[in-house]
Amino acid sequence: MGLSKAALANTEFTQLFYTLLRLAPYCGTGHKTTFGLGQTRSGWLQEQKASVAEQLLADTLAQRIEELTQIFTDQRKRKGGDRTDRIAVTWATVLARREHGESLGAIAQDLQMKPETVKTYVKLARKALKGTEGATGNR
Repeated sequence: MGLSKAALANTEFTQLFYTLLRLAPYCGTGHKTTFGLGQTRSGWLQEQKASVAEQLLADTLAQRIEELTQIFTDQRKRKGGDRTDRIAVTWATVLARREHGESLGAIAQDLQMKPETVKTYVKLARKALKGTEGATGNR
């Protein structure tokens, strides 16, 4: 949105116009507040969009972990045991987080593992996943 040259010449009008644009998201929301507009935070709309984006990322990561866990569990020869579940979940978590761009060091620190172990798990998980894709591609 912009102003004409005549409007820009009037500095008071220009200041009021751009202040109104900055406060526009607060207007017409239909709910009352116990404080004035002077006490609200500018930029809350961007923060809200960022939190929605973070939630979507977390949801897609969780879905990917579930999907990979199922694949890795199905691949195991001995199913149903606690060890099988732990391995499948760990591999799925490490691989999904790596696919989402997290560093091996960050994953290792978060899961309280050695970075070398995490690197090995990523390699094993990718190899297992590659074997699954080949098997499904032949069907």
